[in-house]
Amino acid sequence: MAQPNEIALSEEYARAVELNYQQKTSKLYPLVRTAEQEAQDKYFNYIGTIEFQPIVTRLGNTILQDVDHNRRRCIVSREAAGVPIDDEDDLYSVTDLAGPYMQGLFAGAGRLVDRKIWAAIHGVAYAGKHGATSIQSYDSGECRLIESSGVAVTAGSNFSNTTETALTTAKIESVKEFFVNASAPLTGLHMCINEYNKNQLMRDTTITDSERVLLRNIKEGDVPVIHGIGLVIMPDDFFTVNATDTGSIECAAWQRDAVVFSKGIGRKMPRVKAGERADMNYARQLWADMYTGATRLMGPGVVRVLLKKSA
Repeated sequence: MAQPNEIALSEEYARAVELNYQQKTSKLYPLVRTAEQEAQDKYFNYIGTIEFQPIVTRLGNTILQDVDHNRRRCIVSREAAGVPIDDEDDLYSVTDLAGPYMQGLFAGAGRLVDRKIWAAIHGVAYAGKHGATSIQSYDSGECRLIESSGVAVTAGSNFSNTTETALTTAKIESVKEFFVNASAPLTGLHMCINEYNKNQLMRDTTITDSERVLLRNIKEGDVPVIHGIGLVIMPDDFFTVNATDTGSIECAAWQRDAVVFSKGIGRKMPRVKAGERADMNYARQLWADMYTGATRLMGPGVVRVLLKKSA
């Protein structure tokens, strides 16, 4: 028969529950424009350039210019997540699970924000008086595209090449050239890539020693700036494999004001509620929701780039 002290020492449970490996905060939210809106749809209005013309006739007609106007619609949608906590869950984990579950809800909210921003960068934008005109990222006058081979796609055309190469300083310079030619501000430039392309960039012989050190010693939350563009590193599963060039992932660079992330005015991100569920033996429930959306405001401020996914 087992002695009492032997029973006491047979099992031990850590008095803490921790989150599995996961992205716990939004990486893209600080790198785009932010806004709030009172309704499901919010419209952002822009005007084009105004150019001076020479006056060649005394008392001639006033020169008027019909300035281009464009509008983008940002749509917020509601997403929610909830988790029940039974008393037995606390009993078997030897701790209160509310804290870890709450951390998990906030982590999930951060990942949702990044997915919405990323979808806005690559996806359809809505323009026109009522925001009903669909604008593809590759439409003429919108974003510029660079194939994985490093060749710029003709304006108004989509990706079509199937030659995969990784990120190089030459590609970063091509991206920056598009921003310069679009007269985009050269502050707030960022590019999102995976770890493989960061490592390949470190092997580029044209990168400076100081830039290589920045990449080698990158820590959580760091955004190393290479040739004037801050690099954001995301895991492979964040990216979409290109439908044509299946060995490449769809990456992108953007200027901060070219993309907006918006939330319901006065709403928290996320709004969290706790309560009891009478239909579940009064188990506790943690529940959170968010009203958020994102859109591409100025296409020329976004450059989409295909990069080789892995070795």
